Amino acid sequence: FCTNIYAASFSVHKTFMNVSNTISISPLTSNRIDLSLDRFFELEVEWTDTGQPAWSREQFLRELPFKWQLSFIAEIDFIIVGYLIASKGTSEPQSSTVNKIVVDGTHQRKGIGKLLMNHYFEASMSHNLNRCGLTAMCEYEPADRLYTSLGYNNIRTIRGNDGKLRNFYVKIIR
Repeated sequence: FCTNIYAASFSVHKTFMNVSNTISISPLTSNRIDLSLDRFFELEVEWTDTGQPAWSREQFLRELPFKWQLSFIAEIDFIIVGYLIASKGTSEPQSSTVNKIVVDGTHQRKGIGKLLMNHYFEASMSHNLNRCGLTAMCEYEPADRLYTSLGYNNIRTIRGNDGKLRNFYVKIIR
C-alpha cells in the first residue's frame, strides 16, 4: 500500500513538472510586442552578445510583408522565452527571411529555437514561400549548428551595413 501511494505521489509530481515546463508557440502580433516590449528588450542581450546591433521599438514594430503571418513567440508559464521575426523575402517572389531569432540564455539548447523555426517553415509553406533565407554572424557557432541541423546551406559570406561579416543561409522547403 505504501509503495502505491509513493508511486502515485511521484507520478503527480512528474506531471506537474512537465506542465510547468511546457513550451507554447503562438503567432507574434504588434499588440503582443507593445504589451511585452520590456521583455523583448530584456532578451536583446542574447542578440547583441552575438555581435548584432540592438533593435528599437520602431524596428520591432516595423511593418513588413507577411511579418505577422511568419513570426512567432515561445512561452513557458506565460513568460516569453524566445521569438522569431520573419517576413516575405525581397530577393525572389517565393522567398521568406528570418530577420531575427532570439532564445533566452537560460532556455537555450532545449529545442526552443528549433520549435520556432519549424513553425516558421510551416507558415512559409502555407503562403507558398519555399525559399527560406537568414543571416548569422560568422563567428557565432551555435547558430551555424542550429541552421545546418535544420537543413540550411551556408551559401556565402556577406558584409552587413555595420561592416561585420555574416553567413547567408538558404533552405528550400517542400
